[in-house]
Amino acid sequence: METPEKMSVHQEPRFNISTYATYVTIFIFAATAVAILTSLLSGPNQLLYWKSDYAIFLIDMYHTLQFDQEIGISSRFGWAHPGPFNYYMLAPWYSLFGEKEGGLIVGTFLYNIGFIAASTWTVAKISERNTAALFLTTLIIYSSIALGTKVFLDVLLPVNAN
Repeated sequence: METPEKMSVHQEPRFNISTYATYVTIFIFAATAVAILTSLLSGPNQLLYWKSDYAIFLIDMYHTLQFDQEIGISSRFGWAHPGPFNYYMLAPWYSLFGEKEGGLIVGTFLYNIGFIAASTWTVAKISERNTAALFLTTLIIYSSIALGTKVFLDVLLPVNAN
């Protein structure tokens, strides 16, 4: 007869949100590193022709790629706007997508997902997995209802209309 120490019991792997959050965070950072390298190797496009709702962002991105972006026109009037750091974070994605607004939207979405994953991972590390799952669910529902689902794609910072 086998002793309890020698008996093997097959255990089903349990869902571990912190492991998935770690993988998502690593993917976001790796994709950003590749995009930064691509941006540095390709350089900025010299064509200055933009017409869309994102025109002001595209002009600011042009200056960001020239490394002379310091402050946007929005801040001069007290509007919610992406600051220079946000532009520098989005620059690789902008370059990767052919200097089009799609790069700004995809980059913004990936950073938002990355920050959500990192926040959830942090909660999972300092608390229980159930608490992290509750945090994630609450964050997604609150953001979607209070700010709208497009908040995850919007280059502008969320604005409280009150």
